[in-house]
Amino acid sequence: MTNWKDPARLAEVYLDFIKLGHVLAGLYIWEFVSNLHYEWAFIVGKRKWLWTLGIYVTCRFSALLFTILNLIGMDASDPINCQVWIIWSLVFASLALASGSFLIVVRISAIWERKTPVILLATSIWLINVAFWIHDISRSLSVWNSFGGGCLDLFTSRGQPLSIVTFLTDTILLTIMLVGLWRKGELQKSGLWRLLWTQGLTWLTLAVLVEIPMIVMLYLNLNDPWNLMFQTPALLVLVIGATRMHRALTNWGSVAEYVSTRQAGLRTTPSTSGIGFRTGPSTSPSTTLPVRPIEIAVHMCSDHDSATQTHSDKTFFKSDLESGPNV
Repeated sequence: MTNWKDPARLAEVYLDFIKLGHVLAGLYIWEFVSNLHYEWAFIVGKRKWLWTLGIYVTCRFSALLFTILNLIGMDASDPINCQVWIIWSLVFASLALASGSFLIVVRISAIWERKTPVILLATSIWLINVAFWIHDISRSLSVWNSFGGGCLDLFTSRGQPLSIVTFLTDTILLTIMLVGLWRKGELQKSGLWRLLWTQGLTWLTLAVLVEIPMIVMLYLNLNDPWNLMFQTPALLVLVIGATRMHRALTNWGSVAEYVSTRQAGLRTTPSTSGIGFRTGPSTSPSTTLPVRPIEIAVHMCSDHDSATQTHSDKTFFKSDLESGPNV
């Protein structure tokens, strides 16, 4: 029977952990840099700054800072304050995951038409997860490795409750979002409905695929390196998935808004029901509606007086983006 606590075995697994950490760091830095054009569009004014961008930026930059700190902790050759290192590493990791989860809350608020009970439920679930992150940070402990250098995270099994709560939080929030979309089944011919539905299923699949292995290894508790082995992959995969889906939705909205405006021929009356985005006011009836980039928050709308109109991709879309979150 393998002795997972054997020093030689620990050194071997820890080396594998460090190699994996460097590969993941390279992948995330490449992902971060290759998509900086999205943030740059806001800086130069090609896109209008809206509140949901703050969540997106927090998610991306927190994951980047976590990645940098992770490299420092693994590669430091001279002693550093490892306790400060682990605290700040966990702070940025928690911010990245919390921001990614909050993007789901934003979608829930929009899809459920800002219904107070649903918003309170989703926000409460999210806050419970945040509380567990704070508790985990308060229990963290790291010491300097006097033999091989770098910082060693100790008592890693402390993350067992947090891993379960994080998985349940993501699963419940995504289920609430998908149920909200399912209730709007009459919109299935809408391109935006299909996009949101596909993204929701993809998000849920990612959560299951990356968080279940992490939970299993934490509860097996073979040793500290194995407990940590799947945590960084889970974090970065969820962050990349959340931010990519955010960009895909905003880019889809910009195109759909343009096509809808051109095809509508200056029509400004919403159709039966749809998911979508509201353009800005036109200066006159004969002026083409301005095309504006949108953000992630979208909501369902309906107009029972327009029952004779079809709800296809030509639907005139609406959005409540500029009003900010009601959560």
